[in-house]
Amino acid sequence: DKGISWAQPNLRNYYKKKKAYSIALKKLNTSLELALEDGLKDRIKEHYYALYEIYSAIGQVKNALLYHIKYDEIKDKLLDDRKNGLIAEMEVRLEMEKKTRENEILSQKNEIQELELAQKNNIILLASIILLLLTGLIILIYSRFQNKKKANIQLEKLNKKLDKANQAKDKFFSIIAHEIRNPLWWFRNLATMLSSDFENMSREQLRKSVHSIDETAKN
Repeated sequence: DKGISWAQPNLRNYYKKKKAYSIALKKLNTSLELALEDGLKDRIKEHYYALYEIYSAIGQVKNALLYHIKYDEIKDKLLDDRKNGLIAEMEVRLEMEKKTRENEILSQKNEIQELELAQKNNIILLASIILLLLTGLIILIYSRFQNKKKANIQLEKLNKKLDKANQAKDKFFSIIAHEIRNPLWWFRNLATMLSSDFENMSREQLRKSVHSIDETAKN
């Protein structure tokens, strides 16, 4: 029944939006009957207001006024019930607070002593933790400094090796360029001479020139 009572208003809202007021009233009355049987005052209040809205929408002023009056009445009853409940709850709470306060006063001295002892222990523990953290931080900083120092030394060594390698490379290419330049220059001169004086040269000169070219090429 409670499930039906909660589902019917959703159907009522749906049909109300569709302006199917007769179906909406039927769903609403079914839900209202279940709410009245179960004594669900909050749901009854909502149903009265919904009936007031629907009757107002279809122009039935008398029924709208009737359900608005019922809505106001049950709303006032709910407020009274809540007030009475709050008053009773406050009375019970005050009585409980009175008893608990008496117990708190009796145990307050012991709690203060325990708190003072716990505070001292916490201070000692905190100081120990801070000391350990500082020690660990110092060790970490020193370790990083040493590692960085070693890395710089290794980097310096590598830079020196690299400089030596670059110097050796430059020297090597300089030697290669020098050793190749002279034979190529001589080879070029022989080729130029043969090209320009070929017809004027004797057979012996040609043989010597070709032999020189062959030796130069081998070199």
